[in-house]
Amino acid sequence: MAKVIVRVKVYSENPEEIDSVNDRIKNIIDVKESKLEEIGFGIKIIKLILIADESEGLEKIETDLSNVEGVSQVEIESVDRALG
Repeated sequence: MAKVIVRVKVYSENPEEIDSVNDRIKNIIDVKESKLEEIGFGIKIIKLILIADESEGLEKIETDLSNVEGVSQVEIESVDRALG
């Protein structure tokens, strides 16, 4: 089955708890890369890079991330086929 690289933005309900939200995400999803990015006025988001099976679809990723305690919004930034 083909693999895809998914780049995701995750917004936290409470900016002060963004580190704990990031930790909870890493406990339920195989995250290849995670970083915090300030988008302005002290607001930070979590930017993730995930590798997923193409057959699973993006809805499962969005649902899994949305169900993490403290997550307010999930935005798929891009999806690319993995080579190799």
